Amino acid sequence: MNRFQRLVDLRRIREETAAMALGKIQAGIQKIQEEMAGLDRETATEKHLAKENLASGCALPPQMYEDFFRGQVWRQRRMEERKSRLQVEAEAAKQAWYGARTLLQQAEKLAQKDDQLRKKGERRKEAKELDMIGVLGASTLES
Repeated sequence: MNRFQRLVDLRRIREETAAMALGKIQAGIQKIQEEMAGLDRETATEKHLAKENLASGCALPPQMYEDFFRGQVWRQRRMEERKSRLQVEAEAAKQAWYGARTLLQQAEKLAQKDDQLRKKGERRKEAKELDMIGVLGASTLES
């Protein structure tokens, strides 16, 4: 295990945590979008029923329709506000995840370079030992 492996492990945990946070926020945005679509369907259905009721003569008082549709508009606005807040949070979480991913990649490169240097040192040491006992010639140490 090289000296950078612990750093790689810690940065991997940080990157995974940031990715999970981003995923949760994006799931929240998706849920709000689905709720907004449901609200739109409900509003369209109620508009259609209101027109049918007016045509058949068994209509509710107009104030009830107005209140219902005003409430739907209010709900729609609230959902849009929640969605926009979540989108801001998602952008911040995305930046945090990207930063964590960049740090992880840097740590992985450091660990890889350290591993290569260690292996190169081990090969040199082994070649030097073999040269000392006369198995290899001095020219192989230079390679």
